[in-house]
Amino acid sequence: MGRSAALVVAVLVFAAWGCDASPAPTTAPLNAKAIGDGFVLETSIPKGVWSPGEVIPVATTFTWTGADQKKTVWTFGSGPVTFDLKQLDGRRFSMGSAHTADCAPKTFTRGIPTPIPFQKSGAWDGSDPDAPFYQQFFTDPLLRLPAGRYELRVGVVGQLAECSRNARSLDLDLPPIVLEVR
Repeated sequence: MGRSAALVVAVLVFAAWGCDASPAPTTAPLNAKAIGDGFVLETSIPKGVWSPGEVIPVATTFTWTGADQKKTVWTFGSGPVTFDLKQLDGRRFSMGSAHTADCAPKTFTRGIPTPIPFQKSGAWDGSDPDAPFYQQFFTDPLLRLPAGRYELRVGVVGQLAECSRNARSLDLDLPPIVLEVR
């Protein structure tokens, strides 16, 4: 590599260090897709900028596209798709993807997208000053957020054989989706 090419690479590397890694919110529709092991996970949200308290529809599908007519995934009872939500500013609200310890088979038919409703999961200490907010947030099945910047992560957790420690994992993760509420 010549000196000028090495200099360009060095400048690009140093420029990347100074950049914020999270994508900027947009008013255009947000779509994310992950493909692996014959499955497709897709999520779409109509826009990236919302008003406080506005319902944010999260449309997610999980589709088997492999060679077999049907495919079974062993996963927790409400799985296999998980939703994580983290506030990037302000109070630093975080909703992790908690799930049950059971292992249930879920069968998917080739080419038929299975709609996955947005699900909330979380816990908090009743003495937390934000406990009333958490109570209201987790009681409402719809996604409504106060002002702030949020990162939504959608993923799949499952196994491609009956549950055991040696079963092959199915792990799909969409790129983070940034939402701004203002």
